[in-house]
Amino acid sequence: AWNNVVAAGRNYLAFRIALNNEQNYTSTLNNCSVYFADTNAGGNNPYIQYTKGSAPSINNAPSIDSFLPATNPIIDEGEQQPFSITKSDSDNDALTVEWQVNGSAILTGSNDYNFIADYNSAGDYNVTAIVSDAELSVSKEWILSVQDVPITCSSNPECDDSNSSTNDVCVNAGTPSSYCENKAIITSTIGAKSDSLDGFINYKNGTFYHTGTAEIRLGHYGDGTNFLWRKGVLDFNISGKGTASNATLFLGFQSKNIAGESCTFDLYSIPTLGNSIDKADGISTAIEKVKDNWFNQSIAGDVNADITSAWNNAVISGRNYLSFRLEMDNEGNYTSKTGKCSVYLTDTGAGGTEPRIKYIQ
Repeated sequence: AWNNVVAAGRNYLAFRIALNNEQNYTSTLNNCSVYFADTNAGGNNPYIQYTKGSAPSINNAPSIDSFLPATNPIIDEGEQQPFSITKSDSDNDALTVEWQVNGSAILTGSNDYNFIADYNSAGDYNVTAIVSDAELSVSKEWILSVQDVPITCSSNPECDDSNSSTNDVCVNAGTPSSYCENKAIITSTIGAKSDSLDGFINYKNGTFYHTGTAEIRLGHYGDGTNFLWRKGVLDFNISGKGTASNATLFLGFQSKNIAGESCTFDLYSIPTLGNSIDKADGISTAIEKVKDNWFNQSIAGDVNADITSAWNNAVISGRNYLSFRLEMDNEGNYTSKTGKCSVYLTDTGAGGTEPRIKYIQ
């Protein structure tokens, strides 16, 4: 009380002593009195004992010196609204900043906050910046209004026209530029570019040996002296085709030569074979693995693989081709026990089922 008087500039200190809750007090015996001596009544005179020294420091609240935006902002869905403050403290206390949206803390330690409105956020938001020195705090509050932006569609089912012969797609889903596209479903089949671009590559005793186009040979074969590694390749022209809702690769089974071994085969999308198959096609860096462990030594008939993702990736990246390599899984670490783990698939000129892709758009 003394220091508050001094800090307030008053030159007096006056007190009153009163019965607690006096107005509600009810006496039962009519006696509840206390007597103290005053200056002329003898005894100890009322006095204040004090010790001179530095008065306790008084903490001042921090302040927000400036802020943006200057008024409550209004934005549309899909837009952003930045908020910022500058702060100070007359006591040079360390300050913290907390940003809240509708009473929930979302960011600390920064003088800036950016509100991002998606296309499902129409409404009013209380955005508050709170500056604290750990004892006292000050805040700045804005009311942010996010206005609704009409959206045609957010997902493909919203564009369903109940027509089984159309492919219903929401283009630019969830944005103001969205629209429904109901395209007639196109189902078609394409074969390999030519008989010269579906075949195999042979490696003899670890070195490139030759290429062949009579059939697609895969796996490993050895006669005790010579060991042949085989990788199948094939190339398709997809120029002008566009993306597909489904694309499936079909390969015809011809025969196999397995002698008590286990081997599996993977399918890769690779750079184009160009005009002919050469040794580079066997070691070129794959664009992506399309099918892991597609089939194994138990193969007994034609096989197929979903290549929709590979097809669409090729279209989106601007490639007008789709080339594949089939090779033994983990070929580099494969150890043959009998020298025989080979699979033979038909190619364009070998009879049987020709390699083909069936696609739906």
